[in-house]
Amino acid sequence: MNSHLRKLCLELSFLYRDIRPVCAECKDHDCEGYVWLLKEEASSLYDLDVPIVEINDSTFFIHSFEEVDGSLLINKPKPPCKLRRDGLCSIYDSRPLVCRMYPVGLVTADEEVLLVLHKDCKFSRDINGETKAAFIAQAVEILKQTSPDLLNEVLTSYRDVDAISAFPEGPNTFEVITPLRSLINERR
Repeated sequence: MNSHLRKLCLELSFLYRDIRPVCAECKDHDCEGYVWLLKEEASSLYDLDVPIVEINDSTFFIHSFEEVDGSLLINKPKPPCKLRRDGLCSIYDSRPLVCRMYPVGLVTADEEVLLVLHKDCKFSRDINGETKAAFIAQAVEILKQTSPDLLNEVLTSYRDVDAISAFPEGPNTFEVITPLRSLINERR
């Protein structure tokens, strides 16, 4: 893992140090869906025998897709992650960035990729007021300190995923934090 990604993962692990017990209690379906990967993460997880799907030589997912007659169904919203067992991630120490960031995530609105706090997550529902403001501020600060090249790779990967993925019908509740591009531009 490159040093920028390793540093980001370590800082997110510290930020989310109290989330695992909340996840173990959670009965929500918020951790279902397409688990997309950066290219480097795909290589690392493949080495750990995690099934990976590569689409168009550039977009990578943990394989949680349904298959019909040997074809992947990539348009089914919210396939359950096959690596989640008893409410916990079976590759927790090696989980990808998208999972490490959650409930902070990315959403496209009006062609802009936004950093958001997903309100469908029990952890984010349980924090409020000053605790929530401090959590969001810490998450933003961590991303501000991240290499612009890594953030650009995240942005590009997310856009590739967003272009081919089906998202769940119904409300996807989130609170907008900031456009991702603003964090990238701030570091340049």
